Amino acid sequence: MLKIVTLAVAELSLLLSATSGFAAEQGGKSEGSESSLIFYAINFALFLFIVVKYAGPSVRGYFRSRAQSVRSTFESAEQALAKAQQQAASVNSLFARLESEKRRIIAQIRAESERQVAEIRERARKLANQIRHEGELSVKALAAEAEHKLKLFLVHSATEMARQLLQEHLTPADQHRLVESFIQQVQAENAR
Repeated sequence: MLKIVTLAVAELSLLLSATSGFAAEQGGKSEGSESSLIFYAINFALFLFIVVKYAGPSVRGYFRSRAQSVRSTFESAEQALAKAQQQAASVNSLFARLESEKRRIIAQIRAESERQVAEIRERARKLANQIRHEGELSVKALAAEAEHKLKLFLVHSATEMARQLLQEHLTPADQHRLVESFIQQVQAENAR
């Protein structure tokens, strides 16, 4: 309050000195203008007194509450900022953990895939070897069977040819001689 009164007095003296200087320039006709200036100054001082006396507490209260409101808003904003920064740090930490987890899962999937591919290749190699072995056995069996059939065919053909030749060229005397020779061989074997 003292500041306001001091300010009003300083303003009034400044106004009076400016008016005196203005009146001196006008050639000494300062009497009428000085009295009106004093009237305005007194009027202003009364107005200032009334404002300070009656509106001063309300204005001070308003500015006090406004300052308190600004302080509390500022403190709330600082708390909200701190909380937001903490949450941002938490989210960043979570993102880092998720990135690490993602890399771990990818590596695990890659390793599992490589293991399964190796296992499939090994099974395929074993199956190919087994098929190759069974194929070789089948070829050998087929070759042996074909050889056996060929031998049977040749024996049958030779027997048939020999029978036909014997029928065409064997005389009764040759037959008798063959039978005698056969009997002698059987007897010789029995005698031993």
